[in-house]
Amino acid sequence: MPPKIELLWPTRADTQLRTQIHRVVHDVAEAGGAIGYPSPPSAAETDAWLEGLLLTVRSGNAAFVVALADHRAEAIGLWRRRPDTAFAHSADIEKVMAPPDARGLGLGRLVVSSLIESAGNAADPSPADQAHHPVEATSK
Repeated sequence: MPPKIELLWPTRADTQLRTQIHRVVHDVAEAGGAIGYPSPPSAAETDAWLEGLLLTVRSGNAAFVVALADHRAEAIGLWRRRPDTAFAHSADIEKVMAPPDARGLGLGRLVVSSLIESAGNAADPSPADQAHHPVEATSK
């Protein structure tokens, strides 16, 4: 039977979620994934990255998605608004990954399409433009 797939959009992470996200990042880095770590990161490194990211999520300048397969984190990804005011209407999709044992479940496609939809529904933060304008997502 195929696994039950769910998407989680966290703004905070408890110990269990941190542990699961660390496993995903660690396993992808260990398999040679080009995700910004030359060697598998420690839990402390992953926690620091995640805390900074979730702070940005809470500010409205990013979104983070975790794909769960049978209640276990098996893929992650994020979009982040560009910091330059001139490009605040744009967002980059980053760190889309699934560990080797979760590949083939369609999680990458689900994560990317969900991030594009989320970014498209996010408001442009420009104070000069009070209308609701979608953010354009680009892959990075």
